[in-house]
Amino acid sequence: MKDPVYIDEWGITRQITAGTWPMDAGISTPMQDAADWANYRMPDPDAGFRYTGLREALKRAGEYGMGAIGNVRGPYSAAWQLFDLENFSCMLFTDPDVVHASLTACTDFSLACARHMAEMGVDAILYSDDYGSSAAPLMSPAQFRTFIVPQLTRICAETKKMGVPMLLHSDGCIRILVDDIVQCGINGLHPIERISGMDLADIKSNFGRQITIFGNVDNTETLVNGTPADVEAMVRECIRIAGPGGGYCLGSDHSVHDDVPNRNVFALYEAGRKYGRYPIGL
Repeated sequence: MKDPVYIDEWGITRQITAGTWPMDAGISTPMQDAADWANYRMPDPDAGFRYTGLREALKRAGEYGMGAIGNVRGPYSAAWQLFDLENFSCMLFTDPDVVHASLTACTDFSLACARHMAEMGVDAILYSDDYGSSAAPLMSPAQFRTFIVPQLTRICAETKKMGVPMLLHSDGCIRILVDDIVQCGINGLHPIERISGMDLADIKSNFGRQITIFGNVDNTETLVNGTPADVEAMVRECIRIAGPGGGYCLGSDHSVHDDVPNRNVFALYEAGRKYGRYPIGL
């Protein structure tokens, strides 16, 4: 049977396949150029269905004494999906005004959603906005400063007004961008992806006094194919490097996906409880 195809609320045509977790594959976009953008209407950030799952998550978190983090898409990831990544990357050169306009509109949308979440009682807002592949950033540092830094700076300032920390998710090889990202005012950076060459010791040494650091437990090989003992050893390493002085949250260096066996998820949690108590003695 053919995989289902549908058009989402952004006008993106997507296909549900077995290998596209966590987001269905985009197979066509609603826009190509400035003329299309002039006629585009953004989705409604106030739509009630958007917050149903969060309401339930907050209820469960309260019952178990846990925190809850609201998650919204960042402006870059939202904007390029409207135009296709290859086309949007070319537009950085050919149509920068539309790039700026679409990034601003997507930032407005994300901030509106974040305000709802802050009012509902989340403990932080995580903006998911990947800036790198596993080999390199998706744009030059100069382009990043021109197009993304103004949006990130505004997001940080507005989220601070909401009274909750601003956390940024960007996997990939983004070390060359981290200085600029931190200067925007983020409170935390996730997930310090090992396979992309992100060095936890480097991030801790250079930014550990300014931001909270999340992740770095390899989810490509160790969490998937390793033994619980392998997971425990990597957890020890991460805590030894990033734990002293505080400001480190243990976790996967990307996600906990379907290929990660439960035994290794439990091993990560248990090792964190075993070695993550302060003062760190590793």
